[in-house]
Order: sequence, then structure tokens, then C-alpha cells
Amino acid sequence: PLTRHAAKAGGLSVCQLRDLRIQEKLEEILMEASPSGRLEPQDPFENYINSDEERPVKIAMTLEELKSEGDYLIARGAGRVNDGAQRYSFRWTFPYQNLSIYNQLTGDYPESVWHVVMPLENVDFMGADEEIPETVRRNICSMLEDAYESNDLQSPMTKVRQSIVWHSGMGSTRVGHRYGRLTKVQKEGLTFEQAEKIDNLRIRHDRYAESLFDGTAESVSRVSRTVFQLSEEDDELWGHVSNEYDEYWWDLETSLMEFLDEALGVWAVGETRETEFTYQPFVGPEDEEEVFADDEKEVGEEEVGEETE
Repeated sequence: PLTRHAAKAGGLSVCQLRDLRIQEKLEEILMEASPSGRLEPQDPFENYINSDEERPVKIAMTLEELKSEGDYLIARGAGRVNDGAQRYSFRWTFPYQNLSIYNQLTGDYPESVWHVVMPLENVDFMGADEEIPETVRRNICSMLEDAYESNDLQSPMTKVRQSIVWHSGMGSTRVGHRYGRLTKVQKEGLTFEQAEKIDNLRIRHDRYAESLFDGTAESVSRVSRTVFQLSEEDDELWGHVSNEYDEYWWDLETSLMEFLDEALGVWAVGETRETEFTYQPFVGPEDEEEVFADDEKEVGEEEVGEETE
């Protein structure tokens, strides 16, 4: 009984255990416990979306600085958002992994390289943050994350190196072909001079190719040309017969053009990138809550006044 009285004093619903076994009593208890006197499901989230409005948004961001700090690159810049009729300016800072530290860009990276997240708090609207919908803020972050995943926020040489690795893996350039030294069986039928020439040629080929992969090549175009020439010499000495697939894919000029396009695709300092989208704004019950709070305040003041009188 003492526990029951204490519970009632605390505004809690109290019942006897036997009442819970009676359907009518249980429904009565639940009705009393409900503030409105009846049980109602909560309004779904969709009720707070204004489906009659689509607000246009335009985001423009300029890369102002890109510097290396240890194993990371730090990109910084400014931007502006046109959200409907409103316009806001912001600053952003994006730290991420510098891929140039890896000798081989084959994709065998730690997990942190693959799952890069741009923190929302790194977008600073300089006092107007609360006025910016989270949808808009997340789109800003997505733009930067997409630029990272496409390697547009890496150095031109890093992006070219990745392109070389990719095209080599796809068989569209001879750079990816690693030539092993001739085996004893392979040397049968060749003179000593022929076998030695092929081995030396393959050693040179792999050394030049490796410089393209690890970024130490002084000139991508000159070294790529040398690799192609050494590959052709090996084909001739080894008696390789070209087929339509080889002639179509192993083209030096096409490869160099692709590498050039990759290098020009990076996000250069001073460059501005833009995107546009629309979203349906969130309409919460803030106004109703404020009115309700004011009414409570007025009622409280009247009661205090009446007691004073």
C-alpha cells in the first residue's frame, strides 16, 4: 500500500495485478493513462514534409588551398548556397588521405582510404548554420566526397598513375605487362645472344614500367613511349603474332591522350565547381509549440495574479 500511495503521488498509474487479467479493466487503465483519453498512433514523419513545395538549391564551391600534412592532404575553400530566395556563404575544410604516399596504386589500401567522410561540422556558415537545412549541408559534403572518390582532389601525377594502373589492368596499354626472365625451356631453340638480348630487354622494360607505377618517371610521355617500343621489340624477338585485339588496344597515342585527360580532370586551385538540385523542405510544428508555450505562460500568470488578489 505504501508503494501504491507513493506511486500515485508521483503521478504514475497504479493498478492491481488481478485487474490486468480482466479485459475491461485493462482497457480502462490504458484509457486513463493516455493524455487524450484515447490511444492514437504518432503522426508519421512524412506528415512534416511539405509535398507541395520543391525548393531549388544551387551550390558553388571554390578550391582555394591544397596542401600536404604528413600522410594527408588538406583542401580548403569557400562556397555559396542559393536556397530558394536565400543566399548564404560558407567556408569548408576537407582532410583526406594523400594517395601519392603509396608506391603502388593498385587499390590495396587501408580501409580509411575507401571510406572517406566529410564531417558536417567542417562546413562553416559563419553564424547562419542553424538556418541551413541538413539536406543542403549533406549535399555540400557529398560534392567533396565525390571529388575525392574520383581522385579529383589528388595531384595530377597521382591521378595519372592511377589511370596507368587501371588501363594496364584492363589490357589497354603494354605498360602493365610484366616480362619474366626466359626459362630454360623457353631458351631452347634460341641462340645465347638472342636469349640474353630478350632478357636484357625485359629487364629494361620492367624498370621503366615500374617508374610509371611508383611516380618516379621524369616524363610520363617519354617513358611510356620507351615502354611501348621495348614491348614491340620483345614481340619481334620472341616471334609474337599480333591479332586484332592487340592492334586495337595497344595504341600509344590513345593511352597518352587518356593519361592527359586524367591529369586535366583534377580540381585545380582557384577552380569553382557547381551543382543544382531540389528538395522538399521540412515543416515542423515549431509554431504550434511556441503558441502552446505562450498560452501556458499566460495562464500561469493569471493564476498567480488571482492568488495574489
